[in-house]
Amino acid sequence: AVCGRYDVARHTSEMYRVGLARAMQPSDALAHNAHRKTERVEIDELEGRITTSLITPYPPGIPLLIPGEVFNKKIVDYLKFSREFNT
Repeated sequence: AVCGRYDVARHTSEMYRVGLARAMQPSDALAHNAHRKTERVEIDELEGRITTSLITPYPPGIPLLIPGEVFNKKIVDYLKFSREFNT
């Protein structure tokens, strides 16, 4: 099963220890939403993209990225894990 293929505790704790890169101010990223200058992107294609929304996977329900931050490999891997774990 999924738990056997993933180390759940490691994935969850690593998420909040990765170095995050900010590409723009949160207010500028949110302005992209207000002006509808955003794209919907599949999880598999997120690495290197900038979020314009607060990303809060559940569980654990703690914000992972804030608007203006860049999706890195560890974050994308965690989102893939969450998608598989929750299906």
